[in-house]
Amino acid sequence: MSRFYININEQTREEKEMIVGWCMVYIIIMYFFYQMLKYIHDKRMLINAYDKLKQVSENRQIAEENLMIAQGNREHVDVLTQIDILLIQSGLRQKIHFLTTEIFIALDIVVGTICFISILKISESVIFGMAAFVIGAALPYIAMNVSAMSKAKMMEDDMGVFLDMIDAYAKSSDDIVDIMGNVYPSLHEPLRGYVEEFYFEAIGIGDKDTAFRHLKYKIPHKKLREIIGNLQLCSTKVLDYHVIVKDSEEQLRTYLDGKRDRQDARTDGGMQMVIFAVIVIGGFYIMGLITEMDILEFLTSNILGKIIILYYIIIAIAALYVTFAPEKE
Repeated sequence: MSRFYININEQTREEKEMIVGWCMVYIIIMYFFYQMLKYIHDKRMLINAYDKLKQVSENRQIAEENLMIAQGNREHVDVLTQIDILLIQSGLRQKIHFLTTEIFIALDIVVGTICFISILKISESVIFGMAAFVIGAALPYIAMNVSAMSKAKMMEDDMGVFLDMIDAYAKSSDDIVDIMGNVYPSLHEPLRGYVEEFYFEAIGIGDKDTAFRHLKYKIPHKKLREIIGNLQLCSTKVLDYHVIVKDSEEQLRTYLDGKRDRQDARTDGGMQMVIFAVIVIGGFYIMGLITEMDILEFLTSNILGKIIILYYIIIAIAALYVTFAPEKE
């Protein structure tokens, strides 16, 4: 303990004045920091800023819902709207209610920065640090995509049952809200939850078109959104549900057959990328045995080698994603 004990009597006058000066600076800084926090709290600045961000997000959602009504499924949307949709379709916003797109982007940048600093300290390489930033920032977005796509895949098992039950209950009622209320108890999650939310929202607000608009915005499956749109059209134009359901079933069969073929092609492509990477890594290993060189140390000691390593890391991640991730809807 004596090593850390400071005897003030042993300090020179200049050192004592410096200590007092720094103490005063610290007190002043903490006072201003406290006043700043108090001002932010009193003016509700953070709450007001969050309310504005939430309102902007809701306005984007309403605008996108209206465009979906006018144009159907849209292939190209701006980045903010795309993240808005993913937050809802992945289920993340239901779990974290305060999460807006702007907050998600800010947190994403923080995650990427942490990855950059961590890898930079470990590898002492700016290139690896930048790669870590990109990968770290991309992972939350990829995770949301995979979650939404997984939900869409789970819905496919229920879509046939959903259409059959719509057809059956439509024979005794032409009220789509009543039909959906009878259908949802027999479905499985996640489709059951979406149809149940539609039913209670339509009853609660008395506006099935608004409930349909919200339902189509939440559902991560493109073909199911088209089917929901057809059902909405039936309910509005008083068309024959049986004809629409049979046509939708035929389109669904064609869609699923094509999707299976595309998934097989993606799996083959991913496996070819993996085989190529294994061959190259094996070639580097054999080269190291022949030349008696540490190939990994050689690659990490120069800029070209680091670029090569980074390239194959990206190839490996892409191969895993292409091979195992569900197809995006």
